[in-house]
Amino acid sequence: MAKRLMPKKQLEGVGLTLTGACVVLVALVVVTLIFMVAQQGLSAFFVDGIIFLSFITGTSWVPSDGVYGALPLIVTSFGVMLLAAPFTLPIALGSAIFVVEVQPWFGRRIFQPLVELLMGVPSVVYGPIGLTVVNAAMRAIFGEAAGTGAGILSGGIVLAVMILPTVTTLSIDGLSAVPQEYREGSYALGCTRWQTVWHVVLKSALPSLMTAVILGMTRAFGEALAVQMVIGGVEKVMPAGLLSPAATLTTALTSGFSNATTGSAQYHALWALGLLLMGMSLIFILIIHLIGSKGRRTVASKTSAQLRGNDLGIDLDEHVKKIGRQDRVATGILTAIVAFVLLLLASIVAFILFKGLGKALSPGFLTTSPLADENPGISSEIFDSFYMLVITFLISVPISLGAAIFLVEHAPDNWAAKAASTAIETLSSLPSIVVGMFGSLFFVVTLGWGISRRPHLEAQDGAHSR
Repeated sequence: MAKRLMPKKQLEGVGLTLTGACVVLVALVVVTLIFMVAQQGLSAFFVDGIIFLSFITGTSWVPSDGVYGALPLIVTSFGVMLLAAPFTLPIALGSAIFVVEVQPWFGRRIFQPLVELLMGVPSVVYGPIGLTVVNAAMRAIFGEAAGTGAGILSGGIVLAVMILPTVTTLSIDGLSAVPQEYREGSYALGCTRWQTVWHVVLKSALPSLMTAVILGMTRAFGEALAVQMVIGGVEKVMPAGLLSPAATLTTALTSGFSNATTGSAQYHALWALGLLLMGMSLIFILIIHLIGSKGRRTVASKTSAQLRGNDLGIDLDEHVKKIGRQDRVATGILTAIVAFVLLLLASIVAFILFKGLGKALSPGFLTTSPLADENPGISSEIFDSFYMLVITFLISVPISLGAAIFLVEHAPDNWAAKAASTAIETLSSLPSIVVGMFGSLFFVVTLGWGISRRPHLEAQDGAHSR
């Protein structure tokens, strides 16, 4: 019997070791990233002599003149983020209520998969859409005051569309997690569906809904490519209004990092911007943890007290008409919100097909090299994309799966496990531009691996040059 159990114990030990190593590896990556970003970012102040207060409060960002005032970039970053939230929150919350409470069959089987399809659209695709549609709309609405149409308002609208699927999906999960007993208790007190949603479901799901909003704002704060195409890219001065061209922290990094000389003051100043972005991501994660640890218990206790009390009770004889009208109005509003989201999704898909389908179906476009003499295509880009995707899958999936198994099944409930979970959440919330800067510094510079190249294209390029 003991001999038969030994292999199982050994297998358990091997599995525990491997999954624990995955958690340690992820934690090391996060610690290394934070250390290297902080080291490079703080060098701007301790090595290059940039005054921190001037860096934070300066109103002009002109690296070519040695002027590093990040306040316009900070203000614009918060501006587009705060503009996106009011656009997104009512639509996302209304859609989530419709899916969970009004039409679960349609919502779960049709609407939610379509929203998740919108969430899968790469952020770079939203840039040309915003450049073509949103900027043109700004010019049509505001005339000469909008200039080219590029500005903070355009960036906020594009970000609102981008984070809408994320906030909607997380809100659906939050409302679905509310115990069914809460709804049944409300109905037993004589409450209607809308009263139950408003007084019970939303209050119980408030921590989850706040988390959804914060995660959406985190993505909006760190977005780079789509915003860069529609916001104007003006870094030198403070924006004068919502229609003014401007730049965010991420767009300044995207446009300036490739031109900065390694080790220069400009290089370190850009890393300081990355350090600010990383700090904001950490703050967002801490807020989410604070909401999750304190808000859920408080809201749940208040909801339970409401269900036990009489404040939700109503006199059906006197208010049946009023309540019925409220329910019909609320259902109509929610239906209109869902219709708007479906129309938005259809418009995005139609725009992409209209602009790109003709070129994609042209002969040889998908199979020809971009360096072909006639009718160049994107065959190399397609191959590189799938090649990179496969490598990413082979590296990330085993590590992430092992870390998840260890944290769920084996990790004790102590500070180390919580720190590991926070590290993983921090890594997932970091702006992609910061992760890219870290990859450039660690793999290209520190390890000396160099930039990824395509030898077959270089050979063709050399042949063309000769």
